[in-house]
Amino acid sequence: MVTTYEAWSYLIERLLGTCEFSLINCQLNRSNLVLPSRGTAFKMSDAGVAFCKSAISHPVSLATPSQIALTERLAHLGAIKLSMKTARHLFEKGVTAIVPCFEDATQLERCLASLGMQGYIDEIIVVDDASRNRAEIERLTSKYQGIYLRLEVNQGPAAARNYGASFARGATLVFCDCDVAVDSTLSQVLDIVAHSAISIAAPRVVAAASNHFGDSANYLLRYETTASPLDMGEVPQIIDGNQKIWYLPSACLAIDATVFSQLEGFNERLRFGEDVDLVLRATKASHLAYYCADVQVRHAIRGSFGGFLRQRFNYGSASADLAQRHGQVISHLVLDEISLAMGFQFQLGLALRFLGYLNAARRWSRNLAPTQSHDTFSTADIQKALQSIELELRGLVRALGVPLIAASLANRWIRTQSTKLILARALLAATNQITQDLSVRNSLQHVFLTLCDDLSYSCGLTFGSLRQKTLAAFVPRRHRRASRLTAYIHPNKN
Repeated sequence: MVTTYEAWSYLIERLLGTCEFSLINCQLNRSNLVLPSRGTAFKMSDAGVAFCKSAISHPVSLATPSQIALTERLAHLGAIKLSMKTARHLFEKGVTAIVPCFEDATQLERCLASLGMQGYIDEIIVVDDASRNRAEIERLTSKYQGIYLRLEVNQGPAAARNYGASFARGATLVFCDCDVAVDSTLSQVLDIVAHSAISIAAPRVVAAASNHFGDSANYLLRYETTASPLDMGEVPQIIDGNQKIWYLPSACLAIDATVFSQLEGFNERLRFGEDVDLVLRATKASHLAYYCADVQVRHAIRGSFGGFLRQRFNYGSASADLAQRHGQVISHLVLDEISLAMGFQFQLGLALRFLGYLNAARRWSRNLAPTQSHDTFSTADIQKALQSIELELRGLVRALGVPLIAASLANRWIRTQSTKLILARALLAATNQITQDLSVRNSLQHVFLTLCDDLSYSCGLTFGSLRQKTLAAFVPRRHRRASRLTAYIHPNKN
């Protein structure tokens, strides 16, 4: 697994022959290169400044050892965007799209229509996971010139994808859920997998209205637009277990067919979380994965409130099994002196954590504008600190929400602490939402869905832990410094 700084030199060496490098989300202030999304900055030589100016404005190739060393450091900080050196035709090796489907013919037609319009996809395989409306799914597959396969017993998306991959002829596989619609920009993702050292890549998955109700302004869509679990954010990233993004969702995922075979496909024992498991196994085996945030596909949200709750429950239920397999990388809990203080004196711990995040936010504001006065905290600093606290409280509620509520029935002190945690989570969600949407009604809906989201996930996590008879999902990870951790100071949720 690529986890150390020294390993990045190997990564860059593998990419030099096929990719160009651009800098993203960076700003130059004289000789300082500032990375706001990472909350850090560092001084550079005149040659480094000149190189960064070029890399910010357009893709560049690396020519000198110093440029390679600088790129290694920036790749570790998540400031590198990859692009192919030359445009190539994907038809050289072939691309196969694999679409697992279970009964949702309406969404399937939209998906197949979008895939059928892309000239770079050589074959489309639809895997019917024992749907009752077999005839309709088979008709739609034939309509868009796809290959129809069927599992007679419902086995879940992992088994369906593996079954489709066993019939695929393309050297590059793209797994696409039946409720996802793509466009021509997906070719950029496939091109990276087909012609570079990157083995796995995925675009950004954004929320779209479901055909089940068709109201593009409904409350679920508003919430999913800012809080979708499939949206990894707007920053491209080389995937590494130590980075902000450490897995890719299989809603739309491209992978080299040989690598997929070496990994023995998705784990069919996992009904949920199989994409997390696949990417983590790939990175542990030193395969490179890349998140292409500038390419977007549209994913239909759940068509009902019950479907929304079931989805979050299912995601949570996979955490116990994943924690047993991959350890603390998936943990929602952090452990340090302040988190321990929050357990005994919640308000004091919360205040100390807020001051830490506030100080970190002001530090990168100074780096961003070194010539300005920063004697007082700005509104932006306070907002970033509040967002950071909200993310930490979200992890606490998702991991401990249901166990604390259950324990509070027997213990008054636990009941008090649980109430404080839930109220703080709701208050911060409302505060951060109202800064983006002044509508009181929308903010209240957002808070309600936030709590339902977190507690449904917590129910699933608790259920999965009981079923697996393990506490692995509750083992905390060490807290990394707020000034160096993107998730705690960046305005994005992910």
